[in-house]
Amino acid sequence: MASVEKGVSLAPFNPTTDTGQQVALKLFHLTCYDSLFDLGCGDGRLLLKAAKSVDGLLCTGIEYNDDFANRAKQNIENESDDLKSRIRIISQDVARCEHLITLEATAVFLYLLPEGLIIIKPILEKVRKKPNSRIVSYLFSIPEWEPDEIGRSKANLPVFLYRSKHVVNPDPI
Repeated sequence: MASVEKGVSLAPFNPTTDTGQQVALKLFHLTCYDSLFDLGCGDGRLLLKAAKSVDGLLCTGIEYNDDFANRAKQNIENESDDLKSRIRIISQDVARCEHLITLEATAVFLYLLPEGLIIIKPILEKVRKKPNSRIVSYLFSIPEWEPDEIGRSKANLPVFLYRSKHVVNPDPI
């Protein structure tokens, strides 16, 4: 396991704007082959928007704060059985989910403070080594990484995309 600090809040709850979410989802180019992780998912709004826009997309939110994780679970509970089956919320410290993230994630969304990005950077580096993986960070760039693309929200706030250098075409079903 990477030496990631345990039990630390990576950012305060500050929801990503609707236009920030739209830009992030556009940068991801998500498909039914993807597994989207939102690290610090808050109330789950990005996961819901993504799952509603891409049939078959699997989504996982990891939230350190139990109150927000429970709110996300409640928000998902009001959705269709299909959506409920494709979104899971884990109430846990991101560092304790490192194995799950590195095993399953093909797309990772972040809205974390620079200090939080530094703390989980070892996990992000493992994800970025996976073929076709994408990492999107809202507002703050990942230290020492060069983004592949920078989108902008309506308020001109940056949305940074980082792509894996390993690209593989998935087999059609």
